[in-house]
Amino acid sequence: MDDPALFALLQPWFWSRPVNASLDFTTQPIQSIPAHLEATITHYEPYRSQALQDARLWLQLPLAIGIGLEAIPIEPFEIRAIERWQEAVSPLALRLEWSVRMAGDDIDWTTDSIHCVAREAGHWRIVALLFDTQRVKVQRSLPVECDYELH
Repeated sequence: MDDPALFALLQPWFWSRPVNASLDFTTQPIQSIPAHLEATITHYEPYRSQALQDARLWLQLPLAIGIGLEAIPIEPFEIRAIERWQEAVSPLALRLEWSVRMAGDDIDWTTDSIHCVAREAGHWRIVALLFDTQRVKVQRSLPVECDYELH
């Protein structure tokens, strides 16, 4: 990836999800969006409000993990103008790889993506975490709708 700041934006989002080595994909409720993640979301409405709603869903999704989890950007991706942003990437896809055993001879992987990120005021920001179809699927998978507080 040519822009390390873009990859640096994604790392805390993935690592803030609950770790799930069993791969049963059970969601875990959250109480609030961590301030360090909220600070990486766009400031422009209505995108910010939707991204904050997406964050509440995203942070409940388990992160499939094994030994030595590595996030690898799936390239090529195109930085282009999208709506109000001159530099944006949509989607930004990642391949998550890990070893199943300590020997490292059995690798498992999955893909994941963030719907849209854009450069805003010199920093990469989350514009949308989920695609509309992903959002509906995640909402249906959650056991109970909860009220969450924002900082």
